[in-house]
Amino acid sequence: ETLAEACERLHDMVVDLLELPEDASNMIVLDAGCGCGDSLLRLARSFPSQQLFIVGVTLEEAQAARCNELVMAADLQQRVTVHCGDAVKIAGDPTYDHMVCIDAAYHFQSRWTFLQRVHKVLPSGRGRIALADICLGHACGEVTPWWVNLAIRVLSVAFQIPLVNFVTPKQYEENLLYLGFRGGKVEVVTENVWGGFSRFCAGLPWTWGLASYKFMGVLLSCLARWGI
Repeated sequence: ETLAEACERLHDMVVDLLELPEDASNMIVLDAGCGCGDSLLRLARSFPSQQLFIVGVTLEEAQAARCNELVMAADLQQRVTVHCGDAVKIAGDPTYDHMVCIDAAYHFQSRWTFLQRVHKVLPSGRGRIALADICLGHACGEVTPWWVNLAIRVLSVAFQIPLVNFVTPKQYEENLLYLGFRGGKVEVVTENVWGGFSRFCAGLPWTWGLASYKFMGVLLSCLARWGI
């Protein structure tokens, strides 16, 4: 399986949690933290109904520009729009029926502010949000060793992740319940996602252009072994 295929499977896994009907008539889905637009296009192509509208938002101007290029090239501009802005703020707009957030919420300032605003505006009883997110591992519990705390602080700076967003799966579910979500569930897929991605990166050759990915693969492998 290639990296692209693995990313597509993860995307489909997240979108399936929304339980969208096949026709998805007159629904608007927000893709919060849409990056360069691959998730937007896959979602639009998975639901070809002309009545499913998708809005993407990313904080980076270059990513928003790339998204718009892809949308235009795919002739999807009638159903897909992209905004450059803060997903945490835009999530407070009551326009949306459902939301997805794939590999982005841990960067938000903060994830919990984002989810609090989402809960307030999603249609009661039928609106859903599905995320692919990251949590801490088994080495991080109520009593965390000093070296783990140090590693978390390094990760926070290196990957621009607010410290408040570092939580265990159990803490994540507790926070969802506290914010008012019902039926929220955290499914741990670490080995199928983190493990596979780290092995992919670690297997890349040591070249100048791929050095950062190679280093990331080695780092992720170490973190997985340490249980962080």
